Amino acid sequence: MITLEQIRLLEAQVDKALKFIDSMKDENELLKMELEESGKKIGALESTVKAYKDDQGRIEEGILNALNKLNQFEDTLLTSTAVGQAASVLVGEKVAAAQVRQEAKSEEPAYVPADKPEPAISFEVREEILPEDDVDSTEAVPAAGELDIF
Repeated sequence: MITLEQIRLLEAQVDKALKFIDSMKDENELLKMELEESGKKIGALESTVKAYKDDQGRIEEGILNALNKLNQFEDTLLTSTAVGQAASVLVGEKVAAAQVRQEAKSEEPAYVPADKPEPAISFEVREEILPEDDVDSTEAVPAAGELDIF
């Protein structure tokens, strides 16, 4: 037979189980709210990351545009400088060659005995320009006696 003592013990266990179920329901609701808040935070962080990625793309594009403009400016500067240097070198070498020729013509020979014929002296002035690193080596070098500065 069932005693009163056994029924009271069963009633206490049922009360204990109901309290545990209620606490589990409360904890479940709390966890659901935390999950919802975390989802909102994740959404906000994802939108922030997307904004940073978009900004980073624009920043990279701006930097690349600036670098391209600097490269174009540098190319323009180097081209104009190289042309100017080549012209200066050519003019300087032409002037130097002309001075050497003029000096060679104006010098009078020292004592030459009358019984020996005057030796034939010939001077060959070679005008050669070696390409520099920043000068395009495919440019044509003008022939001797010509002055090409443009």
